[in-house]
Amino acid sequence: MMLASALVLAAACGGSDDSATQTGDAGTPTTVAETSGSFDPPANVMAVDGNDIDETVFGDRFEWSIGGVSVTEPSGASTDGSVDMVFDTQVYNVFTNPAAPSTATLALQWDDPDTGDTFTAPVQADFEIVPGEATSTGELRATLSPRDQETFNADTAYLQIGRAGQSPAIAPLGSGVGLVDRLPVPQDTDGWTFLVAVDPDAGPEEVPLYDTVTVTEAYVLWVSPEDGRGVPDGSVVLEVFYDVDNEGRSQSCSARGTGGWTLEGPDGDAVVDLGVSERCVSPGQTERRIFTAFVFRTDGVDGDYVLGHTRDGGGEKATGDVTITVTGEGSVSFRDID
Repeated sequence: MMLASALVLAAACGGSDDSATQTGDAGTPTTVAETSGSFDPPANVMAVDGNDIDETVFGDRFEWSIGGVSVTEPSGASTDGSVDMVFDTQVYNVFTNPAAPSTATLALQWDDPDTGDTFTAPVQADFEIVPGEATSTGELRATLSPRDQETFNADTAYLQIGRAGQSPAIAPLGSGVGLVDRLPVPQDTDGWTFLVAVDPDAGPEEVPLYDTVTVTEAYVLWVSPEDGRGVPDGSVVLEVFYDVDNEGRSQSCSARGTGGWTLEGPDGDAVVDLGVSERCVSPGQTERRIFTAFVFRTDGVDGDYVLGHTRDGGGEKATGDVTITVTGEGSVSFRDID
């Protein structure tokens, strides 16, 4: 699992706010009168009953596969006219540590097309602790008060999975919202090979530092490999796995800590790596599947980047680089990645 190559990640936990909230400048909607006990949700709420979302997204350490939606009476003894919107859901824990899905990072939201106001209802996750790299089946349950039901809009409704401001995923209920799955995007690394050598024109036996670096896998993601949380909105992660073939006379090493790698974006801005999983390679040896990652800000992922690496050995230092093409399209499930 790619993210397991970084730091060991803690399990998620948290609570939720039991009250629905509204964001915007409009006044407070009129409250629906309490019902007399009959279950008769308005048509705008029942519009999603029986729908099948059939989408998979990633948010806050879990991959969420959202299935059918049903509108039901609350399971408690409530007589205030509230209804529950229940989503059949399967979660996959992409990390190796056991964890429980956090309700603090889940919300059902919808927009008023006329005013632009956004409304939010809390979502409860009916899941126990999920073992690492395992799946669990359960439900997500959003409770809509009578006030929520008056403003609910099936076309603009969506599940937000992940913390606001930290690249959350969006699973749309209606046609007025686009899918934002935040799943990993594998990159085509063919040709991502370059030489790091004191004198590239000399034979490897003639110089102390002569390394061939080959990137074998790379992924675009929106989750930090350091803590498993979503990166800030507008930020992207590029994870890289690479081999180093040391053909020189001396041991070669990447920098301690960070800074052994650089990634220069299409706009000319550059960032350094978050560190590497293996620094040094002995002469005549090949170290395989070394891990590093970058976090960078961008308005759009697609474009040509310059990936550079500096190594030192035998008292010498050298840098090599390669131009790569990165895309944010073509996401896959974490379960499809070895």
